[in-house]
Amino acid sequence: MILHRPFKLRAALRCARNEPCYRKVAPCGGRQVSIPLCSSVSPWKGPLSGPTLIDAVAACCTQIETGPLGRHYTYALRGSLTGLWYIGSRTCPDVVSSPEADIHYMGSPRNMHFKQERKAKLILTRHKTRGDALAAECFLHDFYNVGKNPEFANRAKQTSVGFSTQGIKLRDSTKQKISEAKRGERNPMFGKHHSEVTRQKMSEAGRGKVLSEETKQKIREARRGKVLSEETNEETKQKIREARRGKVLSEETKQKLNQAMFGKHHSEKTRQKMSEARRGKVLSEETKQKIREAQRGKVLSEETRQKISEAMRGERNPMFGKHHSEETKQKISVGIRGKPRSEETKQKLSEATREDRHPVLGRHRVDNTMQKMSEARRGKVLSEETKQKLSETTREDLHPLLGRHRAIEESREVWRRSRS
Repeated sequence: MILHRPFKLRAALRCARNEPCYRKVAPCGGRQVSIPLCSSVSPWKGPLSGPTLIDAVAACCTQIETGPLGRHYTYALRGSLTGLWYIGSRTCPDVVSSPEADIHYMGSPRNMHFKQERKAKLILTRHKTRGDALAAECFLHDFYNVGKNPEFANRAKQTSVGFSTQGIKLRDSTKQKISEAKRGERNPMFGKHHSEVTRQKMSEAGRGKVLSEETKQKIREARRGKVLSEETNEETKQKIREARRGKVLSEETKQKLNQAMFGKHHSEKTRQKMSEARRGKVLSEETKQKIREAQRGKVLSEETRQKISEAMRGERNPMFGKHHSEETKQKISVGIRGKPRSEETKQKLSEATREDRHPVLGRHRVDNTMQKMSEARRGKVLSEETKQKLSETTREDLHPLLGRHRAIEESREVWRRSRS
């Protein structure tokens, strides 16, 4: 750019008093652009980093139609104290002859410090229609990303449908004011509900987006302590179930869910609900196998075993008052067959059924039971080691029938029938 002549003393004095002083130049293609000649720093370069304003205007003029005599224009403001820039567009009122004469309008910035200070005004481009001026403003806003650029007082970027605040971070105080202003009946959605079409669009728009850990934490904090009504809660849970049905979680997600509950305990109410939700469900063989693999090798502490024993005792046992079918018994028998028991397991079984803790203490086995036991043992050959152990466990002071009575005649009769 070439200025017509160097600054004069009068222009410098106007600069000191923050009075506007303009001179026309032709930066590209003969298009008229006015800049104040009374700036101590070249207004095209200013404090801006990166491309200068003249580069931006030149690029804008090559894409958007301009008119030397147009009454619609784009402008730039520069604060005398803060040094911030502001880019906007305007249409000259009828009482003003040209954009250069529209010196009393200083934009509509939201920055109060910038709004109150004296500013220098630069006319960037002139256009024949308001639409072209708006397009030029959008171009310049995108060129400098004014919404995020700290060198600009603009708080949002101009678009064809209004201002956009996308990507701009608000202060906590501003967020609180917005929250208060839209709370309760003042919320435009108060008493209304999104239609199914709108919900579907919102769901598709958010699908595939990965939230940051900071955002997840904020969502947790916002939802913490909120209790939905029973009706709403059940409806929400049903929707969540339907949305999750058929989805396969990755190993990473499973690990995160596992770690999220580490050290925590479900309440009795939650356990009851989980129990009722699972009741009647039949697990597939694949799921059962996965559970077996996951539990294999895990050793429960004595405290945990005691709790399980207490929880499954009496009427709380799922088999209380029930009996295994013949088919189930056969499966259990086949599953146990051939599995050797460790010495530790044998010792524990012996301790559990010793003396008064024996499950058939004071009872008599019926003929059917005796018959089954006889058939199960028939043909089995005891090893010398087993015979020795049986001899030691049934000697006088260790005999299981020591000090007890039984129906000898009845037992003998059963024995005769089983051997006949």
